[in-house]
Amino acid sequence: MAIKENSIKKSAIVTGASGGIGGSIAKRLAKDGFSVVVNYAGRPAPAQAVVADLKAAGGQGIVVQADVAIAADVERLFKESMTLSADPMWWFTVRASCRSFRLPAETWPAFDKVIATNLRGTFLVIRAGGTTCS
Repeated sequence: MAIKENSIKKSAIVTGASGGIGGSIAKRLAKDGFSVVVNYAGRPAPAQAVVADLKAAGGQGIVVQADVAIAADVERLFKESMTLSADPMWWFTVRASCRSFRLPAETWPAFDKVIATNLRGTFLVIRAGGTTCS
């Protein structure tokens, strides 16, 4: 992969990076020379562990709490990412919400949360990234 050669002084925001696929992406980007913003929505400890792992491997990163379904949180996420680099060149929206629920009692609240995180959250991150990085 040629990313390493072109990644000097670049940074990346990885939403949903407190574990799973997002955590793996954050660690790989750090290995390739990116400074990484590890985003989480609710539990700080797993996100802090990801940053500790990437720092232990020689990478750079910070943890930023933000719910990607909330516009103000996404704006703050991008502003706080500026502590790593004046221009975050890359962002990865990995956070996904998937809930098992029974019809009809839990339908709307569960549906709204899934849509807010996966659809609205992705839109807000793309919009903020386009504004910040342009």
